[in-house]
Amino acid sequence: MTSLNKNHAVITVFIHSIFIVLMFFLPDLLHHYTKANGLWNLSIWSFARSAVLVFVFYVNYLIIIPQLLLKRRRWVPFVLVNLALCLAAALLMRYLGHLEHLEWVARDSGGVVRPQLPLPTADLVSFILRDFILQIMVTALAVALRLSRKWIDLEQKHQQALVASREAELAGLRQQLNPHFLFNTLNSIYALIAISPEDAQRAVHALSHMLRYIIYENPEEVELDREVDFISTFVELMRLRMPDRAINFSVDNQAPGATIVPLVFIAQVENAFKHGNTANHSEPIDITIRANHRCIECLTANGIDRKASRDKGHGVGLANLRRRLEIIYGDAAALHTEIVNNQYITHLTIIR
Repeated sequence: MTSLNKNHAVITVFIHSIFIVLMFFLPDLLHHYTKANGLWNLSIWSFARSAVLVFVFYVNYLIIIPQLLLKRRRWVPFVLVNLALCLAAALLMRYLGHLEHLEWVARDSGGVVRPQLPLPTADLVSFILRDFILQIMVTALAVALRLSRKWIDLEQKHQQALVASREAELAGLRQQLNPHFLFNTLNSIYALIAISPEDAQRAVHALSHMLRYIIYENPEEVELDREVDFISTFVELMRLRMPDRAINFSVDNQAPGATIVPLVFIAQVENAFKHGNTANHSEPIDITIRANHRCIECLTANGIDRKASRDKGHGVGLANLRRRLEIIYGDAAALHTEIVNNQYITHLTIIR
């Protein structure tokens, strides 16, 4: 048993102990304490009657409800078994109440117990019916608590399954992201080899640092500065491939120590280079990353390349990015895209 399970078991026992005292023993205790004018005059039979209530509760909570309701959902046997149990418990409580009454009479008469006239039948039935209804209420309480516990357990399992499913989906998306990024970058270096072998060597060196970040230094969250350095290396790599292209990259980080999930900007930045209008060098590629105490943003803008827009894979990276954001951040993150003045603009916002 793990320490977490042990702690849960201890807490459960403690809660049930408090519940037993408050629900079953304390009312009787206060009643007889007032009546007896002192704790030392309490009768053992009053505690025995409370113990019957505890017995009925836990026989239902631990045995009858799990076996007949939770496993088999057999309501008729459940009702019949409980009617018999409650009737037997009511009769037992009536007998214990009679013994308690005899003890009080013996105390008041100095130990001499005179024969008592039997209760009228109507009064006897009334007492038994009262105790029977009390047992029914205890049974209903056990059903309510047990079904609530079952619902909580099912909800926890559902949440665990949901988390496991999302983690598996997120892992799959990241596995799609890394080969996609690597494939595009290798294509860039391949094109660079024919133009400038020295720049190609620098690009391979930069790529090695990027791969180290992706493969070996990729925790659940990283500092924003590290992610910016990664994007900066990627932008420099693209500058080597496109020396004639105007590339504007700016960072405004007013939130030192801010953290973010790794590789959250790369699909957006990659998309700007891949689908930008490479035929027109006068159209710059603008990349801006900024952060403050409220949010982290990444904005990209690039001219539209109609030919590239018809590419089959267009939009796959951004679709994966949207899914990652949904899984990790939920409503706290959003990716908006629009076309303004023949420019394709993306705007990623993450609320801190």
